[in-house]
Amino acid sequence: MSQVFNYFINFDPEDYAAVLNNAKCCVGNSSSFIREGGYLGVPAVMIGDRQEGREHGENVVYCGYSGTEITEAVSLQSSHKRFESSKKYGAGKSGTKIAEILVSIDLDFRKMITY
Repeated sequence: MSQVFNYFINFDPEDYAAVLNNAKCCVGNSSSFIREGGYLGVPAVMIGDRQEGREHGENVVYCGYSGTEITEAVSLQSSHKRFESSKKYGAGKSGTKIAEILVSIDLDFRKMITY
């Protein structure tokens, strides 16, 4: 079976979300592989130590910079189906929770100018 790799430098946020959601495996050192990729369950390979020490879901494996390490990690992650969604950074309901709190508190501010 032949592997297809695509290399991209930058996306609009909407396009990036679609590409990330449809990726078989993400490779690089982006925090979005940890946060958004973890929520979506997308397998990811983090190269190097830039994100090392950050809490992450099961979707992430780390490797060094050697071609052998990268190849092995990508092969491992590419063979894995989607991981279970990680809620380490939230479950996508923050906006609703914030709105519920704001509705329940008195936000009547009256500024008095004192000059």
